[in-house]
Amino acid sequence: MKSMYWLLSLLLLSFVSLPAQQSDEDKLEAVKEFQKQFRKFKEPAMQVEAVMTLKGAECPEAADELLRLLKHPTADVQNAALAVIESFQSPKTFQAWIDGYLALKDAEAQATLAKVFGRAKGPGGGAGAREALAQRAQSQPGDEV
Repeated sequence: MKSMYWLLSLLLLSFVSLPAQQSDEDKLEAVKEFQKQFRKFKEPAMQVEAVMTLKGAECPEAADELLRLLKHPTADVQNAALAVIESFQSPKTFQAWIDGYLALKDAEAQATLAKVFGRAKGPGGGAGAREALAQRAQSQPGDEV
């Protein structure tokens, strides 16, 4: 148990020490490291801490991981994932979701993305995503947002 806390501490420190502006390569590496470490953690508190390490690694891959975690069986992990997604601001992070939203047939998936778009604060989510979706809906007659 002690070794897990030590490992988590090292993981967290490695992300804290990274510069504010990470390269895309660094962000992808952070996501890969998160995926590897998250599987090892069984306690929800440790899983939440691992999720929070993605806060500084905004990229579409991190967003996809966090979206997947919105279905995690533990509410604390879901809430942490949503909190990190809310902090993302780059339009590039949300673009694939915006592009695919109107084609989604799964109402639950649409509702989840709508929740994310509504809570995201930056220009890529929130109002920016709603505006992009409205434009796409207008260009595709018969489909509704």
